[in-house]
Amino acid sequence: NISGDSLIDDAQIWLAIAETKLPLGDMGDNLIMLSAVSAPDFNVPAGSPLGNLNVGDLTFANLYFENNNAFGSNFSWFGSLGYSKGSNAKDNSAAINSAIYASAYAQSFGALSVTNPLGGAANVATATLAANGAVAANAPSAIAATRLNEEDGWAIHLGGRYDFNKEWKLGYEYFHGSKYWYSLTTRSASDPLGKLRTRGDVHDLYAIYQLDMNQFLRLSWTRFMYDYSGSGQPVGPVTSLDDEVDHFMLTYNVRF
Repeated sequence: NISGDSLIDDAQIWLAIAETKLPLGDMGDNLIMLSAVSAPDFNVPAGSPLGNLNVGDLTFANLYFENNNAFGSNFSWFGSLGYSKGSNAKDNSAAINSAIYASAYAQSFGALSVTNPLGGAANVATATLAANGAVAANAPSAIAATRLNEEDGWAIHLGGRYDFNKEWKLGYEYFHGSKYWYSLTTRSASDPLGKLRTRGDVHDLYAIYQLDMNQFLRLSWTRFMYDYSGSGQPVGPVTSLDDEVDHFMLTYNVRF
């Protein structure tokens, strides 16, 4: 219950992973991993009074490869290719229309009852008219905002790090997400900016100083270049953007 919304339903996540090492000789230590994820009846919070809406099914696939100390050097790198797809979009128009109508009716009737407490049927008729008008005006955009995107999405994530010695390390990562890319990844302690959800390009340059076995300082510059709206959302209209955001961050990490 991360968001504090008690109406959010349980989620079903089905995950299959296969991983192995490849016989790459002098290239050195490596790992290749293929994963597939199914999230049927995916729910998104739609706000009060709707609570949570089932928007449809989501499917993901990912191919990941990493190579540590490549060819016996101090350089390590990884590459990842992701795919996302929405399907079986649910029609929530009836629930949305009903919620808008009920809210508009209650507000209109309440206001009329205060100004004209003896209005009776006139109040009811006026409140009903206002509620119908609110549905006509607000329902189309509300329905569009909660409709699942069924288009294909894809992303690529590349990164490398060079360890100069046991203390100093320098790394760079690049991420690109397509117009309809969506990931189940949320912001976390290891990725507080949520760069793996971006619809656009991300450049992340960082330096690490390791104090001891359990303490690290990380200084980073991260540039987000948003090409499309809706990053981190599987629903709603997607529009073109040309926005850039720069983040500078000093992180103190402690491993327990």
